[in-house]
Amino acid sequence: MIIIKTSRYNIFMQTEDKNWLVYNLISEGLAILSPGEYLLVKNILEKNNESSTDSNTKELEEALIKGRFLIEDYIDEVKILRTKYLKNKYNQSCLHLTIFPTLECNFNCIYCYQNQLSKNFGYNSKGKMPDEVKEAIIEYLRKAAYTTEQLIIDWFGVEPLLEIDSIVEMSMEIKELCEDNSCEYQAFITTNGFLLTPEISAKLKRSGVIGLMITIDGPPEVHNRNRPLKSGDGTFDTIIDNIKKSIDYFQNINLRINVDQSNISNLENLLLILKENNLNQKKIRLVQHSLIIKDTTSQNKQNNV
Repeated sequence: MIIIKTSRYNIFMQTEDKNWLVYNLISEGLAILSPGEYLLVKNILEKNNESSTDSNTKELEEALIKGRFLIEDYIDEVKILRTKYLKNKYNQSCLHLTIFPTLECNFNCIYCYQNQLSKNFGYNSKGKMPDEVKEAIIEYLRKAAYTTEQLIIDWFGVEPLLEIDSIVEMSMEIKELCEDNSCEYQAFITTNGFLLTPEISAKLKRSGVIGLMITIDGPPEVHNRNRPLKSGDGTFDTIIDNIKKSIDYFQNINLRINVDQSNISNLENLLLILKENNLNQKKIRLVQHSLIIKDTTSQNKQNNV
């Protein structure tokens, strides 16, 4: 008999409509529970290995095991996390590098960490990457390419597209040194999407960028409140239009939604807007690994929107 225990990395949060979210930090399993299901799940997790003969309860138990909310007793989750960390730390076959071409932004998001860094620590978030830093990065990658089989670059920022010329310039050098050393090259970019015109998208494609991460926090009234321009103007319509016009330049576009109690009830409206704009295709994906318990009507909303 396999002994089951509760994962130590389950997190519960109640929503405004009194439903519950449960999330596992290791498996990234996500479950949406009604109040009644929440009580049943809590009871199952607290009883651990006491198996039930009730068919509905057994169905929930199986879903909890699938999402790794319940795990086998012999599993050491701390060792799993440590192993993942060490594997990534010492893996020389793949080098994954995040580059910030600028620390400036054209948005004034209500939750931006920059404001707090500037206010509390005097952190300077102005200016673009100096030329000497660019040269040092290229030199580092030139040496790393000798022993690395795959190089993955994440262009980050605060808003990296403010420095699209620097991205193109550095990318051309990086691609060349990878070709010279038979090193596979891939690039991705995290952007707010406001500057993602077809012209910019074409430059990114030439630079080797195959995928994007764009944040949309809900339908227009929610997103524009959370993520306005510094002038205060909304950004939702421009971002949606840019995605529609640029989608063919990339292999995939991931949409990240920062969920809190103020917008969780509006997510279905966002899905409808994406569908109306023909953005419910396989190339467009929500950034989540979901386990929806006892909600078969929502199964098609997982991963692909």
